[in-house]
Amino acid sequence: MEESYSEGLCMLDNKNPEDVFVQLEEKSSNVDITESGEYRLFFSNCEADTKVDYALKIVQYNPGPCYLSAGEAPLPSVFGFVSACWIGVLSVWIYQLFSFRNNMKGIHYMMTLVVCCKFLSVFFEAIKFHMMKVDGDAHGWNIVYYVFTFLKGVVQFTTILLIGTGWSLFKPFLTEKDKRIVAVVVPLQILTNIALIYVEEHVRGSQGWLTWRDLLHLMDIACCCAILFPIVWSIKHLRDAAGTDGKAGRNLERLRLFRQFYIMVVSYIYFTRIVVFLLGATLPFGYSWVGTLIYECATLTFFITTGYRFQPVDNNPYLMVNDSDDEEEEGTGAPESASGDVEMEEGKPSKQAVPGPESNTPADV
Repeated sequence: MEESYSEGLCMLDNKNPEDVFVQLEEKSSNVDITESGEYRLFFSNCEADTKVDYALKIVQYNPGPCYLSAGEAPLPSVFGFVSACWIGVLSVWIYQLFSFRNNMKGIHYMMTLVVCCKFLSVFFEAIKFHMMKVDGDAHGWNIVYYVFTFLKGVVQFTTILLIGTGWSLFKPFLTEKDKRIVAVVVPLQILTNIALIYVEEHVRGSQGWLTWRDLLHLMDIACCCAILFPIVWSIKHLRDAAGTDGKAGRNLERLRLFRQFYIMVVSYIYFTRIVVFLLGATLPFGYSWVGTLIYECATLTFFITTGYRFQPVDNNPYLMVNDSDDEEEEGTGAPESASGDVEMEEGKPSKQAVPGPESNTPADV
């Protein structure tokens, strides 16, 4: 049927045994589906050069009734389980911050905000799917979900970007280049969330649905690429500075840490944007929720690993690198001259005290 639709042919001329056809009438009608499977609704007008105008309300549900598809029915439980995991992660993270509050830096507040927004977005997504499952309507919970999903997206990408620049770890400011990247990521996240809302609120086949879906994927990939640039710049800067400023050991340690973080970010992006997508496309229709579960588990693992690497404990390698630099800067000053030399002022001869026996030469008057 889909082949006939895409080729512009009349679907009524190419019927398959499993296809279900319903005559369009001015009254309500029920259709009982006996064969399990994935069903999509198409409208076909086989009268050439004619237009049809109608309003159609369709209600689809599985036995129960369950207003979600077979692949989406377990999603309320999946998101409920994931939100409980995020509560545990948030509790442990806050405990760590209070335990080592003297080591806290600005990036730790940003990371706390990311975890809070992620937990709230997953929690309200669980409520949204639960309401849709039992009643067929989200009753406004989808709006709350979109708000926190938007906040989570903006704060998450900004935080990863700031970590990549080294902000608050070994430099307290952002360069002009870093600020330009931030100015690019935030608008991209706004467009991404607008596309997400359109794709989720409109059914497949709606006018403009494919365009917004492609825009969603494009903006998401652009954000993922943008956050990699600061990490690459930091690695390049540390590699260049490793043998030129007398701090080769510390710069090599920074270089090693940032290379590990870069590999971790690239692996997360590759897995969640490519592997999970391919997995979801190959799963049977009744197991599409497995792709969502794997995505959420991968995101949870990435956040836990990032939090572990940047936790404000005393023996944290990232923080130790910063502290060592501060100590060296504090201990660095103008060395005292052991020989008692006095710096010569411009245009005046210097007088030098030479240790030894007193001179009997009379002083000039």
